[in-house]
Amino acid sequence: MVTTTKRNGSTWYACEGCGMLFGERQDAADHEQACDGEDPDYLQ
Repeated sequence: MVTTTKRNGSTWYACEGCGMLFGERQDAADHEQACDGEDPDYLQ
């Protein structure tokens, strides 16, 4: 499930599994389908 958060006056969409943020809800939803639930191995 994609969650919504506000930071610096902007709306961001977060993967509930790993917490990675996206600017577009669809990008977050697409990512979440393939997410393994672990933290990303690169800096956000």
